Amino acid sequence: MADSVVHPALLVPRSEVEARLMRLQRRLAALELPAAAVTHRVDLYYLTGSMPNGVLVCPPSGSPTFLVRKSLSRTQAESPLTDLRPMRGLDDWLARVRELTGDKPARVGIDLDVLPATTYLQLVQKAPQVQWVDIGPVVRELRAVKSAWEAARLDEAAKQVEAGYAAVRERLAEGMSEIEISVIIESAMRRAGHSALVRLRRPGLELVPTHVSTGVSAAAPTAFDGPVGAEGLHPASAGGGGRGVMRRGVPVMLDILGVSAGYTADIARTFCLGEPPDEIKRAHDFCREALHRVADLLRPGIAWGEVYDRVAEWAKAAGEPTGFMGYGENCVKFFGHGVGLEVDELPILAHGFKELLELGNVIAVEPKAFHPDLGPAGIENTYIIEETGPRSFATWKEEMEIVKNEK
Repeated sequence: MADSVVHPALLVPRSEVEARLMRLQRRLAALELPAAAVTHRVDLYYLTGSMPNGVLVCPPSGSPTFLVRKSLSRTQAESPLTDLRPMRGLDDWLARVRELTGDKPARVGIDLDVLPATTYLQLVQKAPQVQWVDIGPVVRELRAVKSAWEAARLDEAAKQVEAGYAAVRERLAEGMSEIEISVIIESAMRRAGHSALVRLRRPGLELVPTHVSTGVSAAAPTAFDGPVGAEGLHPASAGGGGRGVMRRGVPVMLDILGVSAGYTADIARTFCLGEPPDEIKRAHDFCREALHRVADLLRPGIAWGEVYDRVAEWAKAAGEPTGFMGYGENCVKFFGHGVGLEVDELPILAHGFKELLELGNVIAVEPKAFHPDLGPAGIENTYIIEETGPRSFATWKEEMEIVKNEK
């Protein structure tokens, strides 16, 4: 029965899981932690190959224990881990932690950055001898370096986005609403294997896979920490496509998230029915130049903040277009962010970050501009830093897509 749960070709390879756990255990040993508990479902998938309701208890050496509430049988089919146990609740995995630490005072890792406060308070009450140490940043750092297998999933995700662009290019028409364009893209991406799920780590943030905004809606203020504006359909869903409609000469930004096996490629292109105003053309060219300047700096050993500072200095001297990196309240102070199993990963290309870029880092670079009257311009590519330099997962042309459809 278990063998029929999921097709073997869709599983995370055993070698991937083993390498990830080895890297985590090395970090736990360096931090002198006798155990760590991983509760965040995305981190569970990364470290075990499965995403159940469960907790991974990992020592600095030896076999980790994966305690699963639901579904144990599916986890047995998906994960290469051997120590899989049923779990009723918190007491079960705390018992495994005690086996590793004893009843003496101990420092134990846990993902405090995403752990509910109520769960933390329960842990403090039930295990007063334990000092809980945040290992969320440790796992995020591990996940920031992608393997060849992960890069292949990102290539697949990028192809989904480009299937959406191809569908829009064929069907885009005057009077078509943002939400209609979103349907075209999402339909094409689903046929190409998109899961329809987009994940973020920061609690409370929500994101749809298709962010479509044309004309003035691209400058509408949003709560999301990104430069793209949107009116959305309703105050309860103020992101993504809304009721704005396509007009000739007015650009539309298609900021799209492809997802394959959980891995996200973040790509944006600007389309226009007929020729846009010259100011929009200049803004788009400026954003392309900014994209290339950032990409040229994506090399191992360069500080994240240095990439931002150098390109921001150039942009200021060159004369930024109106609404560069967001109009009004939407203006952000970064040029790129890591992507992978979540959209808000490391690295972050922003001022002040001293951390250094590494081989395998995957970064979505998004120089964009939003004129409050004329509409959006700009581009976004997702890059991986390889031995030969940065490689873009996107192959769609960077120039603005001028659609000549007459219908």
